[in-house]
Amino acid sequence: MGYRLDEVLMIFAVYSILGWLVNICFFYITEKKLDRRSICKGPYSAAFGTGATLMIFCNAYAPKYLSAIFGVGVCTGLLVQSIASLAIRLLSGKWIVLHKWYLIPLFGIINVLLFYQIQPFMGALIANISPWVRMVLLLAYWMTFVPDFIEGMVRLLDYKAAQVKAAQKEK
Repeated sequence: MGYRLDEVLMIFAVYSILGWLVNICFFYITEKKLDRRSICKGPYSAAFGTGATLMIFCNAYAPKYLSAIFGVGVCTGLLVQSIASLAIRLLSGKWIVLHKWYLIPLFGIINVLLFYQIQPFMGALIANISPWVRMVLLLAYWMTFVPDFIEGMVRLLDYKAAQVKAAQKEK
């Protein structure tokens, strides 16, 4: 395990961007629509960054068996999806996150790939980036992500307020 804080922040950033890309592609393949699929305007997804980061940390404590790694992925994926869905529901008043049956095994498969293939490569890549370059990349990422994330939350609250006003007008 042994990640420093800057490495954890970099892991979150990298996987939030990769997750956003995968989500756009996956949604296009399954729904035949090209949609932004994130609270944020930018090319990142807090849910994917959080999910991947949690999976990496949970994998450190799981037995190193394929079934255990798969199970950690399913549990972590469902947890993050449920929390994100609930947060969006509370902020917007609408269930926006899609719950599909195929996501359950997909979370496990993603975690197996993450554990055996992706994270060893990404971990080595992140560890070999110069600390100064990593700091500049992190500053650029977090200076764009945080305001964009806050703006996305405000848009959800505005959406909820507009829905409440529309419901009051109908009465």
